[in-house]
Amino acid sequence: GSSDLYAWGGRRPYASVNFVTAHDGFTLRDMVSYERKHNEANGEGNRDGTDDNRSWNCGAEGETDDEDVRALRRRQLRNLLTTLLLSTGVPMLVAGDEMGRTQRGSNNAYCQDNEISWVDWSLLDDPDWRPLFELTSRLIALRHRHPVLRRRAFFSGRAHSADGLRDLAWFTARGTEMTEGDWYAPAATLGMYLSGRDIPGRDERGAPITDDSFLAVLHAGDRPVDFVLPAAPWAERYEVVVDTDREEQSGAPGEEYPAGAPIRVPGRTVLLLRAG
Repeated sequence: GSSDLYAWGGRRPYASVNFVTAHDGFTLRDMVSYERKHNEANGEGNRDGTDDNRSWNCGAEGETDDEDVRALRRRQLRNLLTTLLLSTGVPMLVAGDEMGRTQRGSNNAYCQDNEISWVDWSLLDDPDWRPLFELTSRLIALRHRHPVLRRRAFFSGRAHSADGLRDLAWFTARGTEMTEGDWYAPAATLGMYLSGRDIPGRDERGAPITDDSFLAVLHAGDRPVDFVLPAAPWAERYEVVVDTDREEQSGAPGEEYPAGAPIRVPGRTVLLLRAG
């Protein structure tokens, strides 16, 4: 959904198809479980398929009984799916990624008409993977319900009212708006504010489109960080909507935090907060 790539030709955010995995390459679960391809079953001496997988096995190659590694992998899957489904543009999801499908490290399973390439529907009943499916369903429902998460026009980044509230703003962990210098400084934490007040266009009845506003906090570091929630004019309080630190999302009450206060963000976590 990047305007520098698409806006100049008159195209809209939906000209961008966003994905983490595709039909070729690792599945999402394998992307956090393998650093090397394992295509031995194809009979080509593991020479087929790309060696450029951009993957991280979280500390062990392939399946493991290490519960810490397994928990980290599931967290990374939650992070990746949340980032994908909060992104402007059209999300593309490979069947089975929403429930932890694995090809056992194969990134070129075209010739495997067996358990390597089949979708294992029993994963929906697996306590390790059912929560991932439920989170994916919840994220899709959020995207469907909130037009600010699937805008049909690009953000401008400009203020549309006297209070200085812009349709899109970026924040450091200190709760301050990012400067030009901040974009070039090493940082593991990023805040993204999406205003539902100034959505271009009209609904099917010709009425202006309005929505809730949201703050997404993306923290890639492995240690916790205190993120200061932006104060006025951005919000007076914030309510947690999605927290990838949690294995289970359903039924959890949305904690509320006052604007200007720090919120502890665990390592490798994405938060989505509703701005009130």
